[in-house]
Amino acid sequence: MNQSRINLQTQINFSDQYFHVSKLKFIILSICSFSIYEIYWFYKNWTQIKITEKRHISPFWRAIFAPLWCYSLLTHIDGSSTEIRLSRGLITAFYFILTASWRLPDPYWLLSFFSFVPLIFAVNAIDKLYSNPSDEQHKNSHFSIPNLLLTIIGGTFVIMTSASTLKIIPDSMAISGDALWQKDVNFLKQQGLLDEDERIIYFYSGGFFSYKEDGNYFTNKRVVSYWWDDETNTLKTEMATYDEIDDISAELKDGFMEDSQISIRRKDGSEFIIIVSNDENSDEKFFIHLKDEWKTAMLKKNGNVLRGENN
Repeated sequence: MNQSRINLQTQINFSDQYFHVSKLKFIILSICSFSIYEIYWFYKNWTQIKITEKRHISPFWRAIFAPLWCYSLLTHIDGSSTEIRLSRGLITAFYFILTASWRLPDPYWLLSFFSFVPLIFAVNAIDKLYSNPSDEQHKNSHFSIPNLLLTIIGGTFVIMTSASTLKIIPDSMAISGDALWQKDVNFLKQQGLLDEDERIIYFYSGGFFSYKEDGNYFTNKRVVSYWWDDETNTLKTEMATYDEIDDISAELKDGFMEDSQISIRRKDGSEFIIIVSNDENSDEKFFIHLKDEWKTAMLKKNGNVLRGENN
């Protein structure tokens, strides 16, 4: 009977030493918080260890630098029970790589959303220590109202951000034409805005959910702007081939959420405007490449004319 009490006391001490959360809750909140919940998870675990072991440590800084203290926490958890065996080095390495992947270019930085994956083994190990969870521990396995709000709001942002990064919906900046999905290229071809032998160089859309709402781009042949007119329920377009253009000028903006305007003036005196976001200076890149493409096309045309005259 005394041995049972000792075993029970040991189990309670071990369980109280860590932050218990269900795997499902951990995964969902990690994704919907852009991995911030993982930092919270580290903080709560180090806080529990500090309290139960009366250690002079800083849970806050150990959580902020979680990849550096991950191995130490896993070692702590690993020694809590003979039933727990964690591949501490492998888990730490994968966690470090995934958390650092946010610095990768589009779309590879999306791998950082999966930084929770290696930590699931630790969450599962802690879960094993709670064979008889208390009411408070059981409550933490369910979603509170703040948790639900985070899931709804954060989840929406994650979905929109991922879709934009993958170019499923319009990005917040001008992108290379090669980044467009074939279905969007086919839409332009169906509308007579792109020839089979034509290549989109830079593209920007101010649409929210679809490239069909709005688009501004230039190709190896021309400059095009299109938008959906709700009043007439039709697609409006403006375009000019390079030999029709007399001048290209720009009014570049540097304010937050301000779009730049690129003016295309035709040789007949008419003109139209190209709208481009200034996010990450994509408006400047768009403008410079457009002018280069126009000048190159004019040089080729003039060269062909000279060769024809000489012949």
